[in-house]
Order: sequence, then structure tokens, then C-alpha cells
Amino acid sequence: MMNGYFFSYDIATGEQRWKGRGDISIQNLPAGFGFVAVSEAHFAGNLVDVPLASLQSGISAQVNARRDKVLQGGFLVSGGLLDGEILQVFDPNDQTNWLVSARLYDKQIVLGNGSVTGAKFRTLANNTFDLTFADGAAVLDAMALWGASVWQHSWDMKDDIAAAADAPTLLQIDYTAGWP
Repeated sequence: MMNGYFFSYDIATGEQRWKGRGDISIQNLPAGFGFVAVSEAHFAGNLVDVPLASLQSGISAQVNARRDKVLQGGFLVSGGLLDGEILQVFDPNDQTNWLVSARLYDKQIVLGNGSVTGAKFRTLANNTFDLTFADGAAVLDAMALWGASVWQHSWDMKDDIAAAADAPTLLQIDYTAGWP
């Protein structure tokens, strides 16, 4: 959520749709629309008159917001005992917990204890599950791949934003699409 001057635009065409001042967030926009925060000085003109660097900075901030929203939503486990459960990953404490757990589960597997139940998971719904160390490691491996794909998509989008040579090209980058 941001409060300030903004332009909204149609991602498919890059055309300006409306502008305003106040609270706006990605979640409040119809599908296919983007927004970029601008300074009060740039607000008086048209969207294409805003300096490219300012537009790039504003849209890059929206990529960060979208990335954070995806991470805040958590990792949806697919398959196994945890199928359909969500694991929290955004908070640094959660991240530390999963990193420590991954290390411990891998160590147990190396020691020959992969089939031993002892991997504990607490889900977003506050349900606790006991898995084998091998199954626990597999869940955390899938989580790591998902997290890496979220970050990679963010970086790819930012590279596209930085490479845009002009405002119309930049405004056609759909920063709301393609997230894992």
C-alpha cells in the first residue's frame, strides 16, 4: 500500500487510465492494470512525460511488493502428508527455522535415519505434523525450489524493467503475471 501521487495504466497497451492521490495497492487494481508512484512535480503531466528512471523505479517497487505478497502467502505443499497445507516463509524466524530443520533432516538422512519419523512441521493453520526425515527434507527441498523461483522471477522482471528503452515499452511489462 502506498499513499501519494500515482498513475494507473493498462499493462497490455501502456495507456494511461487514471491518476490520483491517496492510498492504492496492487490488490485494489483490476486485472491487467498497473500503477506507478510519481512525484508531485511529475503528477501534473502525462504518464509518458515522467522520466524513464522514475517510472522504472516505481515499477521496480511494485515488483518488490508483489514478490513480498507471494512470500507472505507462504509455501503451499503439494503431495504427501502435508498436501494442501501452507508453511510460513516470510518472517525471518520462519526462514531460520526451515534452514535449521533442513540441515538437521539432511544430517539424519546421512546417518541412515531417513525413514525415521522425527521431522516436525507446524503449518499456517497451526496443525502439527510428524514426517520421516526423508519426507521432511523433500518438503523443504520443494520449498527451496519454490522460493528460488519467486526470487528469480523478481530478478527477471527487474532486468526487463531496467532494459526498457522507453515508457511505452516499460509500461507493457506485466509485473503481476508469472509469479509461482
